[in-house]
Amino acid sequence: MFKLLDKPAFERRVEVRVPVLVEGENAFETQTFTAHFLAVDIAERAKEASDVEILKEVWIGWGRDVCDGAETPLAWTEDRRDRLLRLPYVRRALIDAYLAAMSGGAARQGN
Repeated sequence: MFKLLDKPAFERRVEVRVPVLVEGENAFETQTFTAHFLAVDIAERAKEASDVEILKEVWIGWGRDVCDGAETPLAWTEDRRDRLLRLPYVRRALIDAYLAAMSGGAARQGN
């Protein structure tokens, strides 16, 4: 059965490659969290809007796996969302997760 919903939403695991310094060497650490998204068509919007503007429309929450340094879960707020959206590696991970979900598989790579 297919359900036609007014505001379809879904959640996806987002893998973020966080840049870190390990023993004086540049490296990455994969950290994950659950993002909640609205399922909306962004094709036309993507032509004129930035990734940040699009994510502010479609990213509507996160799970209890977004934590502070003491591993205490953080509640979703627009201020915290905006803080994460200022990090390019978080934006990239969110866009990749969203596009992969909306296309039914892996995010498409450019030509």
